[in-house]
Amino acid sequence: MARRVFCLLVLSAAAVPSWAQTGHWVKVNEGGGGIRRGAAVVWLREERKFLVLGGGLDNPKRKIARPDAVQTFDPAAGAWANVAAGRPADKIPSEAKYDLLVPGEGGRLVLNPRFDPAGRSAFDPAGRRVYLFQAGNRRRPGQFAVAAYDVASRRWALVSTAGPPAATDGLLPGEWGATPVFLEGVATVYDPVNGEVLLIGGRTGNAPRGFVGHWAFRPDRKTWRRLAQPSEALDPLRAACQAALVPARDALAAARNVYYAGLAPADRAEAGRGRPAELLERATRRLAALGEALAGARVDGWEEQAVSRARGLVGRAGRMIGGAAEALAAGRLDANALKRLADAAWRLDEAGDRLRAAPGPRMHAGAGYDPARRCVVLFGGDRGDCLLNDTWVYDCAERTWRRVFPAVAPEARRVRGGLCWLPKRKRLALVGGESYVPEFIYFRRTGRAIRDVWTFDAAAGQWHLAVPPDPNVPWPTLTCQRAGGAEDTILGLASEGRYPSQWDGTTWRLRPGPDAPPELARKHGTPPGTRTVLSVVKQYDPCWYDRAGPGDPHAVAKGLAALKPNTWTPVPLAPRPAPRRDWGTAAFDPHRDQFYHWTGGHMADPASIVSTYHVAAGRWSIPYVAEYFGKGIGFRGRPDCMNHTYLNYAYDPNSQKLVCTSLAGTCVYDPDRREFDPPIAQPFSQHPYYTKTVGTPRGVVCWNRGGYLGVLDVAGRTWRKLPVVGELPRVVHGDENALTYDPKRDALWMLAADGYQKPNGRVWRYDVATGRVAPTDPAGRETIGVKVRPRESVYLPKLDLVLHNAFAGGRQIAYDPAANRWVTLAVAPAHKDLGGVSIGLMYDPRRDLVWAMASAQRMFVLRIDASARRAAPAAAIRLAGPEAAVR
Repeated sequence: MARRVFCLLVLSAAAVPSWAQTGHWVKVNEGGGGIRRGAAVVWLREERKFLVLGGGLDNPKRKIARPDAVQTFDPAAGAWANVAAGRPADKIPSEAKYDLLVPGEGGRLVLNPRFDPAGRSAFDPAGRRVYLFQAGNRRRPGQFAVAAYDVASRRWALVSTAGPPAATDGLLPGEWGATPVFLEGVATVYDPVNGEVLLIGGRTGNAPRGFVGHWAFRPDRKTWRRLAQPSEALDPLRAACQAALVPARDALAAARNVYYAGLAPADRAEAGRGRPAELLERATRRLAALGEALAGARVDGWEEQAVSRARGLVGRAGRMIGGAAEALAAGRLDANALKRLADAAWRLDEAGDRLRAAPGPRMHAGAGYDPARRCVVLFGGDRGDCLLNDTWVYDCAERTWRRVFPAVAPEARRVRGGLCWLPKRKRLALVGGESYVPEFIYFRRTGRAIRDVWTFDAAAGQWHLAVPPDPNVPWPTLTCQRAGGAEDTILGLASEGRYPSQWDGTTWRLRPGPDAPPELARKHGTPPGTRTVLSVVKQYDPCWYDRAGPGDPHAVAKGLAALKPNTWTPVPLAPRPAPRRDWGTAAFDPHRDQFYHWTGGHMADPASIVSTYHVAAGRWSIPYVAEYFGKGIGFRGRPDCMNHTYLNYAYDPNSQKLVCTSLAGTCVYDPDRREFDPPIAQPFSQHPYYTKTVGTPRGVVCWNRGGYLGVLDVAGRTWRKLPVVGELPRVVHGDENALTYDPKRDALWMLAADGYQKPNGRVWRYDVATGRVAPTDPAGRETIGVKVRPRESVYLPKLDLVLHNAFAGGRQIAYDPAANRWVTLAVAPAHKDLGGVSIGLMYDPRRDLVWAMASAQRMFVLRIDASARRAAPAAAIRLAGPEAAVR
């Protein structure tokens, strides 16, 4: 009898269509919906169809036409259909080319087929409207737009052009004009109880810490409301936790600075008992006060759970700090002590997150509305330096947040596609996501696809695993919003192909299976609050560099002393080299005997770290776990490196800090704390190509294409315009302008060009004391000066020369201020990088050396003396002109 039942079950399963089977994705349509990336997808219950809006692409090489901006997909028939919502007009005004809604045929507004609304859409099922928003575009960077699509009438309407009344609009000057980075990666969901569209999280590139809060928009009234939730119990506790974190992080920075200072072991041990130990004592006192406050906190409900979990993290941090303090007192300032301090700082950071009264800053979290419990659920997201797996519930009727601590939670991730409602199971589903790839990836980091499905029971506050990860079953590259329909069928739109010429689109369906056993959920899940930190990439982990040891200063000094004069010598690769940085300068810090490399963009690593090379130790270090985000400021208040920095930063000898002009303001890096101060407003239009800086005794001077010349008062946090008598030369491009300070003459030497890769050999002199600027006509301009792509230069005080990273006739080019002439020196290039623009030149006054930070982690060093000025051979003279033969 059992065998008969088994046979019947097999026959029954075989009769079920493949798309209706549970637990794995099934491809149901090959290209029928075209290629879509970033489309909004909603379930129309009455029509029993999915509505898909925007995100359409074409591929002329494969003869795939752009799909209509609005389509439906019938899951029962597996068929796509166009919705007659109107097509764009044949001619769209250039200023409206990138708008959310564009003029259509017959004068009606229609959805721009270029627009990708996933993450920026919310569906009102009762009013049957889909709301989309756009925070500016290339042609209208300051315009915020909210549009609505009415399902019944199939018409579009522009609801509002007013954005949230935040302190900033997110506008950044970019390579192609102003760029809006406003609520990037926001999670959007409709709250039908209050008739509001909720915008949760998102990064705003010019906010001081990258975040302008969560917001709610009321379409019928066109009003905005900040989703703030103060807590009399949690807010003071979190403030105390942050106060304890500051000296803990400062102690770690001070200890690292001692570790890499090139000291003898006994001197390093003694220095560790100084400033680092003092800061640890301060952190210990604050931790003790915090522990007492947590123990005496009067809280209940979910806040009681939050305080309890924070109390455990604070206790662990205290034990780590105590162990590190004991090690420093015993003279053991080593990699183990630094690791304890780093771990303690992260535990305190996590404790601060536990004590939040509402979700903290994040991008690409998952959000969805649960109609059965009338609440919004938020999960996970990306903070830049770590992924989150916290779960929050927003009670729409009470307008209050509460954090949920389930028995097990999904792995931390970027969600992107949102949480979708499963009407039969009456739960929200989390479908896949993306985690960090635990290896260094050149320039654009890709993510590791997470291939699972979890459902959340809001009544019980528990996650359940519905589809365990299985590498043996297909999982499409989902590129659109997720939505669930009849029989809990989830529509998946995939866009395959790495390059545009390879793009193709496919349609998939998935019906999650029954809940997996709890032990399987525990195997594939993690405890709530478990982060995935970007330090899984070793090059982004400060402790990875520490483990290479503090270096051998005697070996370094011996090697530098043996340098052959007037010869560029390759510097041995450090055991832990910094990530590849490129297309920017480098800045020497003579007070701490180290230099900084903060640059990125294409062909480089654009993480937020300031890579530091410790000259005496021959070691690299980084100050914090790297962050990876787009242009502007991140959630830690640090500027991005998503573009080349050229001469955008310089060392300030007055404040002894690194001044970095950036798209989001002037950010000042404090090497003692290994952290950025809050950004300073800039009175000039920042552009990485056209902003040049140099350190002077008066502060860092900025020369900008808009005709601005000013100096920064770091202590006063203000830029002051310098007087200009005469006409400043024009800033042409990132690689075509040099700016050098000459302390002997208290002058700036400026080089310009006639255009990109069109040097002219002219030199301008700006007298800092008088403000007078005038061009000079140096000898050798037509024969030597025109060989210079002038960005990188350095003043050599003993030779009274401005050395440039350029060569003619196998000899290095320099400008002689005393004689007002271009000269060539008996210094030959040792590598193809020398003479190119992908390099940074720095003068080391302690050793009278020139350092060159090149591309691909290469470095060179030069000991130059007066014999470099000997006359050039005849071959070089023919190439460079008679002015090359000097002295």
